[in-house]
Amino acid sequence: MLGSELLLWRLQSILGFRGAGRSIQAQASADGNTVSRATAGGRRNHTVPGGLPILESLRKRSREESTTPRSMVLAGWASAVGHQLGRQTVAFGIVAAGRHGIPEGVVGSCLNFHPCTVQTNAGLRIEEISRTVQKEMAEAVAYEGCPLDAIQRVVTGGQPLFNSVVNYRKFDNVAQTARRSVEFKTESIRDLWAYAYFLGVEEVEDRLQVDFQWYEGRVDEACALRLLDLFIDSLGKLARQS
Repeated sequence: MLGSELLLWRLQSILGFRGAGRSIQAQASADGNTVSRATAGGRRNHTVPGGLPILESLRKRSREESTTPRSMVLAGWASAVGHQLGRQTVAFGIVAAGRHGIPEGVVGSCLNFHPCTVQTNAGLRIEEISRTVQKEMAEAVAYEGCPLDAIQRVVTGGQPLFNSVVNYRKFDNVAQTARRSVEFKTESIRDLWAYAYFLGVEEVEDRLQVDFQWYEGRVDEACALRLLDLFIDSLGKLARQS
């Protein structure tokens, strides 16, 4: 098997759709919010006022469960999406924390959105989902240099692999948030808004800052805000368990 073919096969395995591009397309068709790259409407933004003062509780809970606050937040998002769509398997993108081994001049087209596919069955606790997220992310790091557009053409006929992207960042203090503009690299705004939802979560001191954006005209506002409520509720339940 050629190197490029092996890379595609491995990424499809990580996604949970090895040799089954039609399955991803069927999943996309089942979601009424699935969109093409064509712009429809403008983006809407909702920032949670004051953030969520639950970071210390999440840190304590993650230590008890041998996971991380980041993985728990990502698992909370997966759980919310699964609940909203009535699915037991959820795929979403995670903005990579780094550019491991990728030349500095290369931006956007490489896999700086890691695909993550997890089971969100009703019986699974978010703590269990978070460990799956950690495993998925660890396996995906080796493939950051693979062009995302190439994967989407092969696996889904050019459609996005997922409908939401999560960007989780950690800052030691408020002053460090000034660097956020250079941490997130995309080739153009089109790359980001091929996706219906964009969730930004930042660790800042003792709280999580949450910024949620969606495409107006593609996504119903009530549906978007309901998804955000489900996500916040899932984190609140985790915090109360600590």
